[in-house]
Amino acid sequence: MGVMRFRSKVDLFLEPLSESMKEGDLDNRLLAIGIVRGLGQRGLKSMPTLEALTEDPNVRIRIAAVSALATFRPPPEEVLEKLSRTLKDSDNGVKMATVGALRQIGFTYPGKVTELLQSALQVEKNEQARRSMASALASVGKAK
Repeated sequence: MGVMRFRSKVDLFLEPLSESMKEGDLDNRLLAIGIVRGLGQRGLKSMPTLEALTEDPNVRIRIAAVSALATFRPPPEEVLEKLSRTLKDSDNGVKMATVGALRQIGFTYPGKVTELLQSALQVEKNEQARRSMASALASVGKAK
């Protein structure tokens, strides 16, 4: 994609990308989230937009935003607060994406991620989500 040639000039297009993530055609919104996700740490300024998108009415946007939040290395600690909320999302796909995100950042915050997953596991009713949480708990803090 042509925009990736400008990775060193992220500030030039990060604000328009953040706006594209918030409104417009679903495919364009998902594309914008994907581009920011691909920027890794350089996309950090878009974190407030991504956090807000975890509450978007569209499930696909929520899942994409959760996944994008997990790409920051190291992830800001505020991401954990947002993921603790999405772990309780009404959609199972969002919960599963959150478990995956927590698994990714569990190496940075093993104690806090363990606590979040244990707490969610105690109240989770969906068996698939419970298995995913248990599996993530078993891997948190272990080297990749």
